[in-house]
Amino acid sequence: MSLAIFTSVACTGIFGGVKANHTIPALRLHNIPAISGLYIFSYAGHIVFPNLYKAMKDPSKFTKVLFISQIIITNETLSFTLVTILYAALAFMGAKLFGPQVNPQITLSMPPHLIVTKIALWATVLTPMTKYALEFAPIAIQLEHNLPHSMSSRTKLFIRGTVGSVLLLVILALALSVPYFEYVLSLTGSLVSIGICVIFPCAFYLKICWGQISRPLLLLNFTLIAFGLLLGVVGTISSSKLLIKNLKRAHSG
Repeated sequence: MSLAIFTSVACTGIFGGVKANHTIPALRLHNIPAISGLYIFSYAGHIVFPNLYKAMKDPSKFTKVLFISQIIITNETLSFTLVTILYAALAFMGAKLFGPQVNPQITLSMPPHLIVTKIALWATVLTPMTKYALEFAPIAIQLEHNLPHSMSSRTKLFIRGTVGSVLLLVILALALSVPYFEYVLSLTGSLVSIGICVIFPCAFYLKICWGQISRPLLLLNFTLIAFGLLLGVVGTISSSKLLIKNLKRAHSG
């Protein structure tokens, strides 16, 4: 989906009549804390791995699935590198095509009459729809484990469906009441995603392999944990201030 959006934006610049004549401003260090949360949010998709493992008919084959995936993308480092390059290129492309007035959701800045704009919009819509079930699966699994064993499977299915529907409605209500897309994602990235992507993996790795880790690798993991904590705290404070500021401006206006 990300590749489809990237291709659509590129086609807008090549065939859509939008000229890439805007200047990209110099580095603004004061924006890094808020932007870091927005950027790290994109890397939190790997939390679905345990759900995939639990949902497999034969979980013992999970390592084979990962091995095949690594053959396809060479390794996880290359995968994250390609994603980083894709996101950075899309950011520079949006800044060059639409300038400072670019919408936080870049598809809303694209000419609405173009077919590539419709493709990008549908890709944006379908992305969270495809991820929703997987990312909310831990709640459903934990709920099912806590239900009485004497309860019928049909009743458990009904309860899971009801809880999932209620959560979806709550998320919809929050999205409608706090319509500041970039600030909400930035806050989520700094508050949650930084822990999922940086802090917890390093901490769990140290916990599991403490006696087998070399000193340089030990130092690297502690540095990443400290950097993640600092970025998470500063990013959470920064994005919270921006969100509150925009909410107050909307209510006062």
